[in-house]
Amino acid sequence: MKSFWRLLKVTLLNHFHISVMQETYFEKRERQWEPLVFGLAVIVGGGSFGSMLFFAARSLLAVLPLAFSDLVLLLAILATQLLMLGFGLASLISLFYFSTDLSVLVPLPLREWTILAAKFVVASITEYLLPIVILLPVLIAYNRHVPLGVLGILSALLVFVLLPAIPLSLAGIATLTLMRGVGRRHRDILVVVASLVLVVGMLALQYFIQSMAMGSLDIGAVLEGRIDLVAALGSRFPPSVWATRAIAGAGNPIGLANLMYLTFASLASVGAFLLVGQRVFYRGLVGGEERLRQRTRLDGKSLAQVVRTPSLTALVLREIRLFMRMPIWVLNGFLAVVIVPLMSLFPALTGNGGLRQLTALLAENPQGETILMLAIAAFVTAMSSMNTVACTAVSREGKYLWISKSIPVMPVTQVKAKLIFALLCTALTGILLAVFFAVLFSPSVSTLLVAVALGFVASIAPQALGLAFDIWRPFLKWTTPQHAVKNNLNALTALLACVPLGVVSYYLYLWLHEPLGTLFVPALLVLHLVAATASVSFTLRKAAEYYDRLEVTA
Repeated sequence: MKSFWRLLKVTLLNHFHISVMQETYFEKRERQWEPLVFGLAVIVGGGSFGSMLFFAARSLLAVLPLAFSDLVLLLAILATQLLMLGFGLASLISLFYFSTDLSVLVPLPLREWTILAAKFVVASITEYLLPIVILLPVLIAYNRHVPLGVLGILSALLVFVLLPAIPLSLAGIATLTLMRGVGRRHRDILVVVASLVLVVGMLALQYFIQSMAMGSLDIGAVLEGRIDLVAALGSRFPPSVWATRAIAGAGNPIGLANLMYLTFASLASVGAFLLVGQRVFYRGLVGGEERLRQRTRLDGKSLAQVVRTPSLTALVLREIRLFMRMPIWVLNGFLAVVIVPLMSLFPALTGNGGLRQLTALLAENPQGETILMLAIAAFVTAMSSMNTVACTAVSREGKYLWISKSIPVMPVTQVKAKLIFALLCTALTGILLAVFFAVLFSPSVSTLLVAVALGFVASIAPQALGLAFDIWRPFLKWTTPQHAVKNNLNALTALLACVPLGVVSYYLYLWLHEPLGTLFVPALLVLHLVAATASVSFTLRKAAEYYDRLEVTA
C-alpha cells in the first residue's frame, strides 16, 4: 500500500499542477490574477446554475405533496450519477490510455491495480464538481422543506463522498473492456461512438422508465402511503434509491440499512473495477500501441497523383484530423451539445403535454415567433461557446507546438485555420440544434434558418476572443489530453465572452423590439456582425505578436 499512497501523491501533484501553482503564485508571485479569474468564473458559472436548480427544487417542493418530497431528491441523485457516468467515461479513457505519464509508470515495478486506483481517485476528485453544482443546491432546498438534522447532514455527507464510486466503476469496467478488444487503428472513432451511444441510451432508458412508472402509478395510493414512490421510480438503478433513503431516513433503521447497502455496493463496484483492471489493463494498453507498418512504394504514377493543396486548406484539414484523432477532445467538445437537447427531446417524442402547452402559448403570443427565434439563437450561441474548440486550439498542441512554429506558414494563416475549424464545429452544432428545435416546437423553416444564422454569427465573437486568449496564454504543460481542456482556464473564455453579448442582446430586445418591429432581428444581426468583425480583426492582428511569445516546450 505504500507504493499506492506515494503514487497517488505524485499523481495528484502532477495532475493538478499543485507544485507549479505553489511556485508560480506564492514563491515567484507571478500571474496571481489567474486564480482570482478562475474562482470568479467558477462562482459565476456554478453559482448561476446551482441557484437555478435551488429555486426550481424549492418551487417543486412547495407545490408537491409531502409524499412526493423524496422524489425531488431522487431525481437530483439520478441526474448526478448519470452525468458522472458520461463524463467519467471521457475522464477515465484519457487517464488510462492517453496520459503522458504512462510511459514512465508502466516500466516501474507497480501492479496494475496500483496505477488504476491512483488514477481512479484523481478522476473521482474531478467528478465531485457535478454533485456540488447539481445535488448540493437540491439538498439545501430539501433541508429547508424537510429538516435533515445532524444525522441527516452526516448521512448526506457520506452519500456525497460515495456518489462517484458506482458510476465511475461502471465507466471504468466499460473502458477497460472496450480498450482490450479494440486495436489502435479503430480505437479513436469507436471510443467516441460507443461513449455517445452509451450516454444517449442511458438518458433514453432513464426517461422512458420514469415515464412508464409515473404513468402506471396510482396517485391516491402514493398519498395514502401504500406505494413507495422512490422505489417505484428508482427500481432500475437501486443505488439511487439507497442514497435517497439514506438521506431522507437518516436516524432510523431503514436509513441506516440503505446507507450500508450504498457503502457495500460502492466498495464492491470499485473492487470489481480493480479486479478487471488487474487482468486486462496492460494488455489493452500494449495492444493499443501495436501498429501495422505499411510501406508505400513511390513511382511516377503515384507522384503524378499528388495534388498541391493551399496552405490554409491543408492547415484546416490538419486541425480536423488532430481533433478527431483524440476522442477525449471530441467528447468534451460535443457531449454537452448532445445531452442538453436530448433531455428536452425525449419528452417531445413521448408526447409531453408541457411542451404542447408551451408551443400553444408561443403561437398565441404576437411576439411568439420572435421570442422563439431569439431563444433558439441564444441556445445555439451558448452551446457553441461550450465546445472548447477555439479557446483551447493552441493549448491542445502541448509539447508539439514546435511543429507549428517550425513550418513555413505565417502565424496569421495558422490562426485563420484554427478559427475556420472552430466555426465549422459551430455550424455542425447549429445544424444538430436546428433538428432538435424542429422536433420540439415545429417552427417555420424561415424562423429556424434565421435563428440558426443569428446564433452562428453571434458565436463568432466569443470564439475569436477565446482563440486570442489561448494564443496569448496557452496551457501547454498538460499530462493527459483531457487535462488540456478540462483543467484549462482558457476553456471558459468563450463562454465568459458570450455572457455580456447575451445581456446586451436581451436589453436591446426590451428597448427596441416595439419601435423597430420586424426590423429588430436584422438590426441585431448587424450588431453581432460588427462585433464578430471586430473580434476576428483583433485576433488576426495580434496573431504574429502572440505567436512570437510562445515558448517551445519540446
